[in-house]
This record gives sequence, C-alpha cells and structure tokens, in this order.
Amino acid sequence: MTLRSMTGYGQAGGMTAIGALTVEIRSVNHRHFDCVVRAPKDFLAVEDEIKQTLQASLSRGRIDVFISVQQSEAQRGLDVDWTLLQKLKLAAHRLQAEGYPVAQATALEWLQFPGVLQSVPVETAELHEAVMPLLAAALNDLSAMRVREGERLGQSLRQKLEEMKAQAGVLEERCPEVLAAMTRRLQSRLEDLVNQADDSRVLTEVAIMADKLAIDEEVTRLYSHIEEFSLSLTRNEPVGKRLDFISQEMFREVNTIASKSPDLVVSKTVVNLKAVIEQLREQVQNIE
Repeated sequence: MTLRSMTGYGQAGGMTAIGALTVEIRSVNHRHFDCVVRAPKDFLAVEDEIKQTLQASLSRGRIDVFISVQQSEAQRGLDVDWTLLQKLKLAAHRLQAEGYPVAQATALEWLQFPGVLQSVPVETAELHEAVMPLLAAALNDLSAMRVREGERLGQSLRQKLEEMKAQAGVLEERCPEVLAAMTRRLQSRLEDLVNQADDSRVLTEVAIMADKLAIDEEVTRLYSHIEEFSLSLTRNEPVGKRLDFISQEMFREVNTIASKSPDLVVSKTVVNLKAVIEQLREQVQNIE
C-alpha cells in the first residue's frame, strides 16, 4: 500500500436528474475515522451510505463532505399544503365577518405565505443515482491527493531516518570511550571510599556498575527502531499509528541514553536526535 497522508481535497460535479450537483470532500489528520456530511435535508436518506463508502477507502482522518444542488424550475418539485391554505382562508373570512378590513388576496399571494408552498422530497433512489457516482469521483480525486502528499512525507521521513542513522553512528563510535571513562571514574571513587577493599572486588563492582551505565544496548535498540520504521513505510496497510508508536520508542531510548551518560559528545548527539525524532513525530501525525 502506498503511504498516504490524511490531508487532501476532492471535488466532482455535474448535471443530474435532480439538478446541478457538486460533491466536495476535505480531510485532515485525526486519530480515528470521523466523517461529517453537510448537505440539504433531503440527502439525510443517503448519509449513512455516504459514510460507509468513505470508510471503506479511508481508515483514518477527519472527513468533511459538502453536497450542494441547484435545481431548475422544471426540476424543482413543488407541493401545496392545502390544509394550511384552507385554514388561512377561513381565518380571513372570519376577520371579514368580525369587521376587520381584509384586502382580497390573489392566488399568488396565498401561495407565497410561509409553509403553503413546499418542495417535494426527492426519492431515495434518485438521490443515490445522482450522488454516488459523483461521490466516487470526488473520493478518487481525494485519494490521489492523499497519495501524492504521502509520497512527499515518505521522502522526508526517509531523509530523517538517514540523519538518525548518522547520529546513532556517532553514539556507537563513542560507546567504548564512554564506557572506559565511566569505568575510570567509578574505580577512582570506589578506591577512595574503600581503601582497604580487595582490588579484584573493586574491579568487579566497577565492571557491574559500568555495565549498567553503558549505552550500547540503547544504541542497538535505536538502530532496530530505525530499521523497523523504515520497513513499516513499505507495509501494505495503513501505518500511521504504528509509526507513531515506533517514534515514541525511539524517543524513549534516546532519553535513556541522555540519563545514563554525561559525556559531552553524547549529550550533543542526543539533542540532535531528539530534534529529528520530534520532526518525525510531527509528520507521522498526518499519515493514515
């Protein structure tokens, strides 16, 4: 599956049996699938079908669908609320009987009274036939844009992975020197505290403590996370949540390295790594 962004826009329109119809779909990043349809009330009949169609293709994102229709006079079905019209007529007669001056209204004036003239609801089958092909076209347009954005994100993420590998290489090269320096410091401190202690016991304790403070295991796991992140970019499924988790694990390893080693080179490298990982995490938030 091609890497896809959650940001995109698609649009389609055309003349249909119910009028000139336009369908727009906009999507932005969201942890889950969240779809809102904004359309004339007649379209409530097909709202669930619209959402199901979109969810079948879009696993994550905030999706906003806008449907607008312009009907010609010939296409606009109208109906008269005869019950309301009759009540209005009876009220006018009673007012005249009570002595109130009431001007004689024309038929057009009666029809212009709010609620007398109503549009005839469009049949669900007609809505489906008109909307769904345009929805599919707009969805294809949206998906193509999400793929293009995803490709650009993928290129950027791969560049940042290479930056991370380079920084991890600095840590890897520094590991022996860091371990040797910590061993010397620990040995000196223990000898000062325990002057009468057996030298072999001091060396053993130093080795154990130095091993706990070594950063080589964290560096190895960081390499592993980088490799897993890279492989995930090629998986045939939505990987946004997976990449987010891996980037969190990367950050955790780097924090552990920072807490273990006071070495200046390591500290500077950790700062560089944190900056790159933070950029990764920001971009991953927009991947489906």
